Amino acid sequence: MSATLWQRRICYFLLAFAGLLCLRVFFLIYNDPSSPVSAGDTTMAFLRGLRFDLATVPLILLPGMIAAFTGMLVALVLTRKPGMKRTAIRWSIGLETSIHLLGSAFLTGLGLSSAYNYRFNGRHLGWEFSAYMTDLPMLARSSLDQSLVFSLLLILVVVLLIGLAFWLPIRLDRKIEVKPGREILHISVWILLFLVIGRGGFQTSPIRTADALVTGNAYLDQLSLNGIFTVSRDLGDRDQFRPVVDREVAVDVVRTMLDGSDAFISQEFPLLRYMEPRQLGDSPFSTRLAGAGQKPGTTVPGRPNIVLLILESGS
Repeated sequence: MSATLWQRRICYFLLAFAGLLCLRVFFLIYNDPSSPVSAGDTTMAFLRGLRFDLATVPLILLPGMIAAFTGMLVALVLTRKPGMKRTAIRWSIGLETSIHLLGSAFLTGLGLSSAYNYRFNGRHLGWEFSAYMTDLPMLARSSLDQSLVFSLLLILVVVLLIGLAFWLPIRLDRKIEVKPGREILHISVWILLFLVIGRGGFQTSPIRTADALVTGNAYLDQLSLNGIFTVSRDLGDRDQFRPVVDREVAVDVVRTMLDGSDAFISQEFPLLRYMEPRQLGDSPFSTRLAGAGQKPGTTVPGRPNIVLLILESGS
């Protein structure tokens, strides 16, 4: 049975990898490049994406592997209680498969939605996915209105995977003896393998979304990626969400700006605001003195106050 479970996990790995390839094939078929690209460039972009697919596989399989590892560990502790040991093993095998399929249902929906997002925003989903989750009902209605075929495909795939998550574990053979110690060793090898491929292999820094941006063509660069990878990397990068000032201070500053008589300076551009030049002081929003940027013989900063408003997406 140990060999069977080992082979089964190889099948899980190959199926997860094949599923990620299918997501990028869907991206290739569903979206069109803004400018013509050659078949050779498209093929190379698709091949470059293999390492990003490999780095994504652990996100799909690692939760189930950890659950199986925990269950086998419990079974090993219950060696002197055969009945409870068999129950722990059965639950471990079934739970591993269920978690794989349930996780795949969610992540497949994410991957398809990300490919769909490219058509409107020119990129895969990223950190904004966390905000989209709060507006999921509204987004679902919008998706049904704009692309009924895509929405039905998404629902069908997700429902199928969820159904398999509850049906398949029941069909698994649970009568053959399993050695928990050997399974713990096998799963440990898989976890170590996932830690390596999850960071892109043996390299100095983990693989990033920016590593795919090599051609200067948005379509080809995004073809190398998948939405599961981009969302996980964006949400896992804590540095870009680190607040510069306290939330309360930032809210007070914005409210003061909006309450001013000259806050709205253009009806054509409603997001455009006027902000008073920052003054020297200790406030988080004040200008701080810097020797190199200071005008000679004065305490006035030598650089002007420039505020940039960057609107990433208008969707």
